[in-house]
Amino acid sequence: MKKSIRLIKNKYFLSSLILLVILIAFEDTNIYRQFKSLNKLSELQEVNDLKRIEIEEIKVKINELTTKPEELEKFARETYRMKKANEVIFLFVEEDQK
Repeated sequence: MKKSIRLIKNKYFLSSLILLVILIAFEDTNIYRQFKSLNKLSELQEVNDLKRIEIEEIKVKINELTTKPEELEKFARETYRMKKANEVIFLFVEEDQK
């Protein structure tokens, strides 16, 4: 008991304790903001990884479109509904089922 009272009365202990409280609670870089920043960083890294995967898929698709004429024709027909001069295209539209 006397040791703990002596420790509390120690000026170095008190100043360290006060400094610790200030750093944890009142500074701009407090513990709460650090955890919040770490969570935000991990979320952004996940989004970044997903975007990288998406970019790789797009690069593969671009490579296929530039090297294979049949892929380019398929893409043009599906996306822009292009057709040859002597063709007739029938579009089937599905109605929403209620």
